[in-house]
Amino acid sequence: FLGWPPLLAVWLPHVGPGTPVAVAVAVLVVARGPELAGRLRWRPLLVAAYATSAVWTLGLALVDGWTRGVVERLSSDQEYLHDVPRVTDIGAMLRTCDGGAAGVVTVLIGASAGIAVAVAVRALSGEDLARRVLPFAVLFPGAVWVGVSADGMFAAVLAWGVALLAVGATGHGGRADGAALAGGVLLGWALYQSYGLVLGGLAALAVVAATRRWRAVGFAALGVALVVLAFTLSGFWWVTGLERTRVIYAASVAATRPYAYFVWANLAAVTFAVGPAVLAGIRPGRDPAGRRVAAGAAAGGAAAGRGRARRPARGGPVRPVQGRGRTDLVAVRRVAGDPVCPAAAGPSVAGGAGGVHAGREPPAADGLVSDGPVRPASTRTP
Repeated sequence: FLGWPPLLAVWLPHVGPGTPVAVAVAVLVVARGPELAGRLRWRPLLVAAYATSAVWTLGLALVDGWTRGVVERLSSDQEYLHDVPRVTDIGAMLRTCDGGAAGVVTVLIGASAGIAVAVAVRALSGEDLARRVLPFAVLFPGAVWVGVSADGMFAAVLAWGVALLAVGATGHGGRADGAALAGGVLLGWALYQSYGLVLGGLAALAVVAATRRWRAVGFAALGVALVVLAFTLSGFWWVTGLERTRVIYAASVAATRPYAYFVWANLAAVTFAVGPAVLAGIRPGRDPAGRRVAAGAAAGGAAAGRGRARRPARGGPVRPVQGRGRTDLVAVRRVAGDPVCPAAAGPSVAGGAGGVHAGREPPAADGLVSDGPVRPASTRTP
């Protein structure tokens, strides 16, 4: 079923109009990113990181050119926008279908996912670690899915929901309550973008477990409830939509695809998406240098003053190369037989290489990977 396992992709190395942009951004971030992340003030740093991430993602998309790399990604008969002109009743559309977004909007929203991660890390673990995260978040290998796929946009919505929940759970006063409420609204909205994003609730639960700020949990739960109530009053019941989507999916690609394989293939696809830098950054919890510092502190602090942490391990950058994968959404429409939006009775089902959007596969972001040095992230603070 897969042309380039474990991804729905084809191996198609090539260059295009976006190649010089992508290469220039990558070189700039690798050479100067850690330094700037340690020197700039926090808010200007976030703005600069977001702008760089957006340019990086667009550059990757434009490797295939504007028409093939951006426009056709969402305007083909394999995507949601194909059915949007058929909508004549918004209420009926909400009861039967979830719409899509234009390619540029998808990129601009999706490119902010890494910024949201840095905001969450700053709230939970401090600004120094968040600054070290940012250069890697900007060059996130999964950007090939962000440009252009609705999944990338969905990921950003989920990431900001978790980030705002973290800000609300670690802050105080009305602003913290507002952040938690806004985070809940985004988490609730994510439920109606992709059924697969219900698993994103695990990230939100991790924030709750780490902070145990029940006031923030209450405001976040209220935000989720408001979104669910709005959709329900509009005539869309989430559970019914999931049941109907499962029927459509089972009658389409699932009839010929081995489920057991994709349980593991999805995990393999995740390793491609996060990239080697993340994998190299995962260390054993028992750090000898850390134990020496801790022992010195317990003995009176003398050794703690002399302890030196190990330098970050070096990893290699990922250089995504876009290709093209296709699935038969038209066949799914014939199975569905829905006059308003034949592709689905609700939001999409997503999940890595085996994910589907109400019977359709996500657009492929194909080809990846090459080796090379990456400079260790800076640990300096302003």
